Amino acid sequence: MHVAYNFADNYCKADWSNGSSTLPCPGSDGDPSGYVIRLKAPKMENGVKEDEPGLLTVPRDKQNGIISGEFPAFTVQSGDRFRALVNCQYEAVKCNVIFKLEYKNNAQIKTLASWAEVYEGKYYPVDLDLSSLAGETLKFILTVSANGGNKQDYAIWLNPHIVRQGNAPTATATKPPTNTFTPTMTFTPTRTFTPTITLTPTFTLTPTATLTPSETATPTATSTETPTSTPTP
Repeated sequence: MHVAYNFADNYCKADWSNGSSTLPCPGSDGDPSGYVIRLKAPKMENGVKEDEPGLLTVPRDKQNGIISGEFPAFTVQSGDRFRALVNCQYEAVKCNVIFKLEYKNNAQIKTLASWAEVYEGKYYPVDLDLSSLAGETLKFILTVSANGGNKQDYAIWLNPHIVRQGNAPTATATKPPTNTFTPTMTFTPTRTFTPTITLTPTFTLTPTATLTPSETATPTATSTETPTSTPTP
């Protein structure tokens, strides 16, 4: 079996009322209008501190005052069961209350079961078959009323929840075929190579020297005397 609905975890999704006005959630400890508070580790009548959450529901401070929480719509299945422990808070020795599990269907409120509780150092286990409501979508109501005057009517629903036959549903994940490769990464080049150097000749071969004769050979006349012989008479 598994938990189909947990009232303590969803208590502020309920509409809380004292019969004449709505109540905030969570409430304020000591509010005479009535209040509801989620307790992480409530202390039971027998002095044992529990490790499951509980709802401390205190009715309005008046004769036969009440407090009730109407939870969101829930569809009951065959075999569903409501479970909880009901008792008064530890040391609330004048506590005298009536617990009720009710439901609303088509604007009509009906009582499934009720349990009278006084402070005597004990608690009462609740295990209620909901199969008679199978197929119906309705709103469950947790109600506590003072049995007379409100003195120390600190009433606790310990771990109120609905259990269902079978295993808890598991999340269905959509997976690709196990034999099909699906790339999970796409390679995108982050660098593009662009040449930043263009080879352009920076030297032009231009003759910078002109061969110009710097000397001019000019023939010079040289007089050469050639001796002549004159005959003597």
